[in-house]
Amino acid sequence: MKRTIRVLIWIALALLVAAPSTAQNGNQGPPGLVLIEGGKTEIGTEVKVIEELILHHEGMAGAFLGETPRHKIELDDYYLMPTEVTNEQYAAFVRATGGKPAYTWADAEAVNSARREFLEAEGLKAVQAREEGKRY
Repeated sequence: MKRTIRVLIWIALALLVAAPSTAQNGNQGPPGLVLIEGGKTEIGTEVKVIEELILHHEGMAGAFLGETPRHKIELDDYYLMPTEVTNEQYAAFVRATGGKPAYTWADAEAVNSARREFLEAEGLKAVQAREEGKRY
């Protein structure tokens, strides 16, 4: 799930910084990004494959349906970051654009509370393992 969110953020940022006119004019793109030449491609998934996935992962039906129908598109040149986006970079992007942050950032107290609960539970597991002479 975390990887999916990271990939979606990465794609969204790439689309937001897409600059076909800059790329076509030969101007240098934004720092740290690389130019990806556009072209024709196919996106989406065949319905038959989606049906098979839904049979094995019923809870994901809505997400899988968003992958249909498979179709051809033409992409303009765009700029893309060659590495994953860090939390700091994403935060700077949100501040700079006034965009809405990911839902996981919406309630910092809830995230911090869940983090504390997790760490406390893991700490208890470590203590119990040590008392039983086991490795944690």
